[in-house]
Amino acid sequence: MIFQSKKANTILVLSSILWSFLAYRNLGFLCLFIFIAAFIFSRNQNAKIIAWFAFFVSTLIPLDFTFIDLDGPPKIVPYVMGLPTEEAFAAAERGELVLGSCMVNGLEPKKVVVW
Repeated sequence: MIFQSKKANTILVLSSILWSFLAYRNLGFLCLFIFIAAFIFSRNQNAKIIAWFAFFVSTLIPLDFTFIDLDGPPKIVPYVMGLPTEEAFAAAERGELVLGSCMVNGLEPKKVVVW
């Protein structure tokens, strides 16, 4: 099994760290820390597999959370990537959407939870 070899474990952890920067998610980083902790502290192979699978899935789901502070209860809003228009800037100021960066790689979340 892949988790028996120290070299394979190292490659899996390093490639997962690199993947987390490509498919950036706040939830993904949280799951990445849990995944690394499972590899360091757990001897249970199933725990390692589940932790890696949870990490990988968390980087692909179209929902993430953000630390943007908005008035009102937590809500789910669209995450807009690319060069924003004037309407997008105005909607972001009203808290109707969250602006991402101009660099789009296709793995960004579609919606985010804001508090």
